[in-house]
Amino acid sequence: MAAGWPEPEVRTLDAKVTYTSRWYELPTPRPPSWWWQHLVIMPTPDKGDHPAEHEFLVNLFPIEGNRVIACMGSWGLEMPRTTDTFVESAARVRTPLFAAAMARCAPTSEVHLTRSTGNKWRRYDRLRRPPRGLVFVGDSICAFNPFYAQGISSASGSALLLREHLARADRLDADFTGRFLAAQRKLLRVPWSLAMARDQGYECAVGTEKPPEWRRRVLAAVSGPAFSFIVGAAREDDVVDEHFAKVFNLDESLGQMLRNPRVIAGFLRHYVRSTLGRQRVPFDFDPQAEPPATDYSPATAAAR
Repeated sequence: MAAGWPEPEVRTLDAKVTYTSRWYELPTPRPPSWWWQHLVIMPTPDKGDHPAEHEFLVNLFPIEGNRVIACMGSWGLEMPRTTDTFVESAARVRTPLFAAAMARCAPTSEVHLTRSTGNKWRRYDRLRRPPRGLVFVGDSICAFNPFYAQGISSASGSALLLREHLARADRLDADFTGRFLAAQRKLLRVPWSLAMARDQGYECAVGTEKPPEWRRRVLAAVSGPAFSFIVGAAREDDVVDEHFAKVFNLDESLGQMLRNPRVIAGFLRHYVRSTLGRQRVPFDFDPQAEPPATDYSPATAAAR
């Protein structure tokens, strides 16, 4: 380090994520069929032949000022860089609704592409003598694949943790630094584990945390279906939904959620009901059609 401290150990995993985005202004008024506010298209689970764009994770999400950001991302694939190729690629994703929605909006920016998406954890907590009077938050200590929306949450968590430790501290000595780094390590393990659980399954991933091939294959086979199952259960069960939201908001670890008896019961109930075809919210909609405008909330479903 430039200040004379030794370089910390760095744990890395780069799953070669690239995403490309463009800003748009929404039409006024909104089309009547646009009952939705946020459009998400997940990568296809199909292992057969299909366009590369079917592997994209696609978002059309709202921001302030009656605008949206159209975003396409992938693991290990080339992404469009120009306005023409952006529009062409959008037309080949899993559902035509994405390109159709873009066409109804007015572009307000050029296309922006980034590959700065690797996971990187600088282990200052493992230094024999960590820097005194200096703490690290955000990407300066732990950067994440932005697909998982953990960066700002983990940085905020570190800031709140620092405030708590400062409020209790009598002096900012080596003991203070050690206590804070130990607590921060525990905090960062949660989002880091979530990022590893998905990114370690990609063959294109490189870094110190790249798993053995047998383990990578297991993760690749299990992580996608497991995520889909949990999402399905969360849509059916308010308690599962609450705890899954806590995991995403870093208020609870995935392990804590999976050890909760009520959550396990919700999983079992969802498995039985989906096996019998009795789930409240259908899971597979026709990707070529408009999203159904049916209200699947519990109160509405009970009234039908």
